[in-house]
Amino acid sequence: MTEFEEPSPVTKERVRRFLCELDKSEAGFEFHEHGEHEYMFPLQSAVIFVGFQNPSILQIRGQWRGTTNNDEDFGALAQQVHMCNVQRSGPKAYLLPLSDGRRFGLGAEANMVISQGATSDQLTHFYEVALTMIIGYFQDVAKALPQLVDWEEA
Repeated sequence: MTEFEEPSPVTKERVRRFLCELDKSEAGFEFHEHGEHEYMFPLQSAVIFVGFQNPSILQIRGQWRGTTNNDEDFGALAQQVHMCNVQRSGPKAYLLPLSDGRRFGLGAEANMVISQGATSDQLTHFYEVALTMIIGYFQDVAKALPQLVDWEEA
């Protein structure tokens, strides 16, 4: 008979331990606390946030480094958001107004319901799938809108 792990609560400390384990296994992976309910880590083309503000939802979201500087770029980025949300099963994409009020960035997120807790395998699979979807989407946007890319792609 196969033994199953019972889901356990997804707390700030559990997420921290999970990310610490990833830190040990990933070259150059380094996460930081970002406010009371979130961890973040930078990637070459984005910043990734792992949030647990809502006790029923674990959220992985990314903010892409590219930004719009004119109406044409804004329209093209808005079209990329629309296409993501109607053609892909994930992530959920959206425009992010930047602090200057004239430029916009790109955000994308994936969420997992954790109201009943989660197993270690569920956390691992969600993390892998969410990152794959978000980073893959950002790579597709970078290819479609190279004028918004001002960094070297690895």
